[in-house]
Amino acid sequence: MYIGGEDHFYYCFDLNDGHIIFKTQLGGSVEGGTTVVDNHIYVDTEAGDLLCLNADDGSIIWKARIGADSNSTPAVINGFVYTAAEDGIVRCYKQETGELVWTYKAEGGLNQKTKEKNGFWASPIVANNRVYIGCNSGYMYCLSDKGELIWRHLVRAAIWGSSPVVDDRVVFGDKSGYVYILSADKGDLISELKIGDNVDATPAVLDGKIYVGAFNGKFYCLGEDEAATMQAGRPQPSPVRAADDRK
Repeated sequence: MYIGGEDHFYYCFDLNDGHIIFKTQLGGSVEGGTTVVDNHIYVDTEAGDLLCLNADDGSIIWKARIGADSNSTPAVINGFVYTAAEDGIVRCYKQETGELVWTYKAEGGLNQKTKEKNGFWASPIVANNRVYIGCNSGYMYCLSDKGELIWRHLVRAAIWGSSPVVDDRVVFGDKSGYVYILSADKGDLISELKIGDNVDATPAVLDGKIYVGAFNGKFYCLGEDEAATMQAGRPQPSPVRAADDRK
């Protein structure tokens, strides 16, 4: 098991008995998840670094400077590492060396008078050579794998959770308590539903259903009304039952 801690160390535990296989000093706490690809570990820190570690012994293979607190879990695909940070910048690095390839800076939107402004707390999702990520500004962004803006869609509030892409649809929540489904191609709104006070969680999508929790203490399973879908030509969530309301 691989996990980073707020004590500035990165750990590898043996699942059989829990003993520590390695413990590596990172120089900053880890508040996001980590990605393991080809026996390499990719992890961001709040001190503003992106690190690549050897998954066998925890040794640092390379370290790239982000320069801002990052809560993102890096996305690693096709020889590149994508991540984002609280300074409102999405970054792409070479997987082999950690060399910076491109950056994209978010601008405009909501919350421009707050400290966070255009910061990113979400993790980038890469699908079909595109990068999808929600911003504190309320924009959901779709970028090309070269860092070019393809589209952006403004919702009601900040987006702190990540946005899985399933069946050419982007699924995510915002801090106003809404869950949205957008077209992955053009960013058009397909469906939206108010479920709670704040949805920071990353939705899980499985077998046509969306599973997500909210700040009101409830966990939801969102389905689809087939009759309404046929009539309206787009998904319409059916009435929702919260997990703590079930008998």
